[in-house]
Amino acid sequence: MMIQGSSVRSFLMPVALFALGVGSILGYTYARRGDAPAAPEVVLETPAATPSQRAATPTAAASDEPSSPPTAVETAPAESFPPDTELLAAALGQDVDKGEAAVRTLAKMPREQAMPILRQVVTSGDEKRRVLALHSLRTVAQNHGDADGAIRDVIRGAIYHGDNEDVTAEAQNVLNEIESAVAAGAAKSRR
Repeated sequence: MMIQGSSVRSFLMPVALFALGVGSILGYTYARRGDAPAAPEVVLETPAATPSQRAATPTAAASDEPSSPPTAVETAPAESFPPDTELLAAALGQDVDKGEAAVRTLAKMPREQAMPILRQVVTSGDEKRRVLALHSLRTVAQNHGDADGAIRDVIRGAIYHGDNEDVTAEAQNVLNEIESAVAAGAAKSRR
């Protein structure tokens, strides 16, 4: 019994499409898992010891090993940010000045905290706040990276669903900048 080539192809086409669909669903599920807000990390801040205090401690004087450089938590107090709900309400609220200030504040926040709010501003904000949100996303990508591509996905969504040519053009510019930075970082890490 010999099977014709075209009947094999017609049988394999639905199988390939099914496999592609399953792969897409799994990829989407995996990507969405990264969007879930993480539990807040508790960092206990201890004041950094002054040089005179370090010299006074017996372990510092007895140790021949060089001390490790101070961490950011030790050298600068953590910046406190308003709660996410307040930032979102301000970013999408009627007060233009408060909204723009909130979007600029998001650029300074940790990536996991800023991303959901910036995503909503990019999709729901007025034209000026959308552009500011795109710039904040660029800053977040520069400060924290975009290894998983989540920031670029938000910007691609703004391009694809764009209803304003100026915002769409700015989104494309920001995406190009982030893509270039990610490519440069990847090339640098391969060396």
